[in-house]
Amino acid sequence: LPSINTFFMQIPPHPVLRLPFSTLYIISYDYASKKYNIPINAVDDIENCTFLFPSLIKQDSLIIGCSTSGNAPEIAKLIKNKIQNILPQNLGKIIEDFGNLRYELKSILPEQKLRAKVCHRLLEYCQNKNFDIGYNELHKKMLNLSEDINEKNNDKVTNRG
Repeated sequence: LPSINTFFMQIPPHPVLRLPFSTLYIISYDYASKKYNIPINAVDDIENCTFLFPSLIKQDSLIIGCSTSGNAPEIAKLIKNKIQNILPQNLGKIIEDFGNLRYELKSILPEQKLRAKVCHRLLEYCQNKNFDIGYNELHKKMLNLSEDINEKNNDKVTNRG
């Protein structure tokens, strides 16, 4: 019977290695990770663990990971659930929309400081609407804000000269 620091490794059939059938080996974590550079996830055996999975929240492009470095997975899960409960349901979609709008915004406003102002105001607008906003409305608001900020910037430049 294998001990806690061993595991089964199955090698599928492989023509180059001339393995005509799948082979099952019992090897130690240490041997697998060092000899074959195989990542090992064994949260109940931290010393033999080469990587950990964080507790993940994924909403489209939004990914948030929470980890306790394997010390208390249940606490990581609790924190994940608390964060998940306060996030707007469509925040991931808004993030994707922002990403798509960035390219157009770069062509409208080449200056990064002006783009940052537009993005900041656009985010405030989304927050005021509780992130309940579609792409078309977001796009229209971005264009309006870009125009306003660009005009104010041009006025400042004109008044200086």
